[in-house]
Formats: sequence, structure tokens, C-alpha cells
Amino acid sequence: SSHSAVSDELLAQLLRRCRRLVSLSVANSPGVGDRALMISRDVGKGVHSHVDAVRLQRLTVDNDMITDAGIRAVLDALPIGYLSAAFCYQLTGEAGEVVEIDEAFRNVDETMALKEVNVTWCEKLTDETFRRLQHCKRLTRVGMKGCRVSSPVIHQCEESGLTFF
Repeated sequence: SSHSAVSDELLAQLLRRCRRLVSLSVANSPGVGDRALMISRDVGKGVHSHVDAVRLQRLTVDNDMITDAGIRAVLDALPIGYLSAAFCYQLTGEAGEVVEIDEAFRNVDETMALKEVNVTWCEKLTDETFRRLQHCKRLTRVGMKGCRVSSPVIHQCEESGLTFF
């Protein structure tokens, strides 16, 4: 179902004012794009005290309006443990013969809280995405149906402890 009343402005207000919010889904919300997710940089990193820190741990943004910039902003700023970005067709991996940095997951590292990522049907994500995701020490589950991932990389991910769904 579609949540047409949800907009970038509403999501931005939620992120700014509801700092104790732990789980949020704006899936299938055509009014939500990167603009609100970029706000997460300000509210996540710009807090003055630990008491006021944003606690959002679970975010579902299954929406084709979301791009690399929005996902990167969320991952850089918030303590996200569970991220669903399924059907975010604009997330990138490789383009043609030129290998580009996988923008959405460029800054993924071992310090992140990420435990589960769903990027099903993000068709532009490739091997590089999944190589980067292996750097997350806490990550155990990845939804990757519809992604272009080679068998060797799938095998490598499984050997490192990732389970695909």
C-alpha cells in the first residue's frame, strides 16, 4: 500500500523531534526521497548530548525515489541495525565497463551497527556492494534477490558468515 500523506517534510520533522523513535517504515511512500534522509546527517551527528541522541535502529525505505546519497547519509549518521532499501532501483554498483565506487555503501566499515540489510531488486548493485558489506562485523543477513552478484562473491560472503534471504 502507498502512504501518500508521508512526505520529506513529515519525515524530517519525525527525525528531528522523535529522537526516541527506534523503528520507522516509509516504504511505498512516493512523497519521500533523499531530502528527508539527508536530514539524518544533522540530527544524527549534530547532537550536543548523548541523552538527546537519535535512537533509530530499524529503517525501511523501500522506495524507488531513494538514491545513494540518502542511504549514505542514513548509514553515516544513525545507529541503524536493520535497513531495508528494497526496490531502490537508483542505488548504484558498477556502470558499464567503468567500475565506480558503490556510493550507497561507500563508507560501510567494521564499526557500524548494521545487522541486516535488504537490497532485494536493487538491480544496479553488484559484487562491489557485497564485498563492502562484508566489512560490517555485526552483519549476518542480507537480502539480495534480483541483484547482479557473482557466484564467487556469494560464496565468499557465505564463508564470512553472511546468510542471504
